[in-house]
Amino acid sequence: MNSLKKLIKDKSPWLSVFDAFNLIKNKTDLELDYEIAELLISIEINEFCIPYDKSHYFDGNPVRLHRDFDNKQFSKMDYLLINLASGSITIDDFNLDFKNYIWFKDDFFYQFEHFTEINLENSEQRDKIYKNKTLDESKTFPLYFKNEIFSVHEASCLMTGYNPTSTSRCSNKVSWLEQHPEYEEAFDFIYSAVKSGFFGEFVNEGQYLEANRLKEFFSDRGIYIDGFNKNIEPNYIMEQTKLKDYQRENQELALKINKLEQKLQQEILQSQLLQSDYQSSQAEIKNLKSVISEKDKTIQKLKDDVQKENGEVFCLSMDLNSAKNDFQQLKLKYEDLEAKLLISTPSSTLNILDQIFDESATERYSPDLVLSIKLWESIYINNPKNDSHSNKANSWITMNTGYDLSRPSATKLREITTPFINWSTHRDRNYKK
Repeated sequence: MNSLKKLIKDKSPWLSVFDAFNLIKNKTDLELDYEIAELLISIEINEFCIPYDKSHYFDGNPVRLHRDFDNKQFSKMDYLLINLASGSITIDDFNLDFKNYIWFKDDFFYQFEHFTEINLENSEQRDKIYKNKTLDESKTFPLYFKNEIFSVHEASCLMTGYNPTSTSRCSNKVSWLEQHPEYEEAFDFIYSAVKSGFFGEFVNEGQYLEANRLKEFFSDRGIYIDGFNKNIEPNYIMEQTKLKDYQRENQELALKINKLEQKLQQEILQSQLLQSDYQSSQAEIKNLKSVISEKDKTIQKLKDDVQKENGEVFCLSMDLNSAKNDFQQLKLKYEDLEAKLLISTPSSTLNILDQIFDESATERYSPDLVLSIKLWESIYINNPKNDSHSNKANSWITMNTGYDLSRPSATKLREITTPFINWSTHRDRNYKK
């Protein structure tokens, strides 16, 4: 006669304390309840398998048996195992807690087998699952391999072969990490790249990694994961890298053009002679910005095309060559614009100052004229102060010349550099014709 009770038990995702103890007694040499309880406590089963109470439901699911860490209190499942281990109680049909307190069956089997290397599952059912899994492994890979973004935990599982879902609750447990040092090593390896800025500006510990960038990171370091980046052709990665390089160079060129525009604005304030040249340069800069904007759109489109099948790499290469040529043209225009800026510098003003300050031209060199210009520039342009003209001029003359302040040489410098508004009443004010 077929047992429907057994069928229901096999199909249920839950495993009660009662059934778990019976399974362990049937599959191992442990026969006493306190021995089994001591084993489950020693492997910290309640750390890795969340306990529930199926006598109470909330939102369609059994209620979780929580621990109160603040008050250092165990869960009801913890106390049940402690009492069993102490021998104060034994498994029987009268205590409903043994059948109401449950774990997820798959979690319990996984953790028990991990720590004891003993499989508690039905052997025929396990063989059937394994057989089906073997047939599918040659064709499929975990669904999260196709994610667009990955957490550092998921990327670490990619390297080590762990399931990110089943290990999410225990990957931060010291005892689990001690048993799986390869996971911690992979996590530290990837996280160091995150902090270095390889995946973009570091934001926080929960930063996500873009899938293509992660593939590139693994491939550059000779790490190939079947179903993730193992079968990606080198050209695919190389073309994608070139795209990003051109995009970065275009951004740098745009910054240089912005700086050049600022420099042009400063020049126009210094001399009205630059007005016409500045306007034409500004128009050309706007045109260059428009060209850069169009090229950025082209590069973005090329980047999107990279996501397609490897068969489109050839077409992508043609687009890249076009983008490269456009970039070279843009660079030439920038160099030409920079040359124009140098040419447009008002040389006449610079030449006359050079001639005034040229000490080698003894036939025209005038020391007091040079000193007057330097004095005026110092006290009214470079280092203006709230003081009388005479005091400021006397300080400068004392520090920069050998003139005696009481002699005519110093007096001439003070008078020449005196602003018109400060001229004394006895001074001739008819300086204009």
